[in-house]
Amino acid sequence: MLQEIKRGHVRDCAAALTCSNKRISNIISPLRAALDDAMHDELITHNPLAGWHYRKIEPPKEVDDIDPFTAEEQAAILAALPNDGAPLIQL
Repeated sequence: MLQEIKRGHVRDCAAALTCSNKRISNIISPLRAALDDAMHDELITHNPLAGWHYRKIEPPKEVDDIDPFTAEEQAAILAALPNDGAPLIQL
């Protein structure tokens, strides 16, 4: 029942998920909005998820997937740009 939903229920469901914090947030956000609407429609007295955000502790990624350009590649890219485009790309 709608009146029986507690923060602990949502926390337990979120803890059981094997996805990222971003995905969990995307799942909980519509539920929080629906509970907010239910509160404004006087179906429940308060929103148990108001002001609450779940965040599971994730270990750091083992592989760094950032692959920036080397200094030589950066210089080549800037040299290939027209003069008025270089500042924008350089920024």
